[in-house]
Amino acid sequence: MKTERIEITDKIREKLISERKRTGVGSYVLLRGNPVKGLTSATVNQWVSGKVKMAGKIKIDAVFKLYSDLPTVEIVPLTLEKAKEIKNRIRETGLSLDRLLRTRNDVPHGLKGKHFYNTLCPPIGNTYNKLWGDYVVRICEEYIELKQKNDPQVDKVADRANPKLQAISTDKLKKLQGYNEAIKGYYAKLFENSKVPQNLTPNMVKNWVVEQTKTALPEHVDWVLDRSAEILSEALAE
Repeated sequence: MKTERIEITDKIREKLISERKRTGVGSYVLLRGNPVKGLTSATVNQWVSGKVKMAGKIKIDAVFKLYSDLPTVEIVPLTLEKAKEIKNRIRETGLSLDRLLRTRNDVPHGLKGKHFYNTLCPPIGNTYNKLWGDYVVRICEEYIELKQKNDPQVDKVADRANPKLQAISTDKLKKLQGYNEAIKGYYAKLFENSKVPQNLTPNMVKNWVVEQTKTALPEHVDWVLDRSAEILSEALAE
């Protein structure tokens, strides 16, 4: 049985464009997690451009069904205060946004950590997806609350965020705590005039020392211990 083919009319093209604007989702993101057999994002783009003028009705209906399942985005101006608020919440978790999103099974369609975080960086004056912003703040606050309660669920979340994380040994933890007591302004000095490993922050180190976070990348812990020894050696030589 042949598939019914219909003309891509101006009305269909206008509706596709309207759905892109309504949802903030282009054809690539739309189909990435919801593949339609025999259909690519390039083909959908050709429908919109008018380059392809006929298509299977079942494919067109499938695309509109995918769009109908998506919420309407609210694109609003991004103020400096709002950007700072969201970035501060992310920093307080001790995880990158990409890693935090990996722990969730309810991430809004199309939200990518690195891309969203970049919209929060200068120059401010951009617009942003309010649904995504509200979601990011909420999941950060949920994670921060778990940390504040010393909930064992924190380590499980961290492990899902980065499967390479390992428990910080008792020996290394005692060394970190000893350096914190011996070096004034410890966390700030660690990150002064030194090549810091990617994604390592002072807040992460503090969470290790106070035992709020009990897992870490081994190379991060080793770098902090080596750097701490250097700082202490320099202080004693003065």
